[in-house]
This record gives sequence, C-alpha cells and structure tokens, in this order.
Amino acid sequence: NARIRAFTALLESKKIEGFNGVPTIEITEQISLIELLINNNICSSKREAREMLNSNAISLNNEKITDENQLIDKTIGIENKVAILRKGKKKQYLIIFK
Repeated sequence: NARIRAFTALLESKKIEGFNGVPTIEITEQISLIELLINNNICSSKREAREMLNSNAISLNNEKITDENQLIDKTIGIENKVAILRKGKKKQYLIIFK
C-alpha cells in the first residue's frame, strides 16, 4: 500500500510533527514484550509490566496487548520497519527494526 510506504518513510526520517521528541527504541533481534518494557525503562519491573498488560494499558500499533509472552520482531512492524508502542494514554515510543 502506497500510504503505508509513505507513512513509513516519514517515520524513518522523523519528519512527522507528532513523533518529534518521541523516544525511539531500536531492535535488531526478537525480544519478548516484557523484556522490551523493562530494558527500555518503560516499566520498572516485571510486576509493573504485567499489571500494565493486565489493565490493557499497553498497545502496539493501536492494538491492546495482554499476552506477557508476546514476542516483538519486525513481523509486527509497519512494512517490517517501525511500530508504535503506547503505555497508557500519553506515553508513546517509536520502535525501529534494524
């Protein structure tokens, strides 16, 4: 889809105004969602990460994630390049797959 390609190109160049200043996470290999949340200081502990997942506070590309065993890799990305992770209503993170 041409719209997705255009959106991906804009995200990669970080020219979308809404994503300026949004923290970026680069991923080179498959990682579990819990590890991603803890390793990037999105959640301070596994307990907090599980609570966020159980309360539907974590979404990936605008889809609520409740499975703590969810694996994150480029297959979940838009065009296998980027994904948007949200914690709650206001905190957003841009995941870039290398």
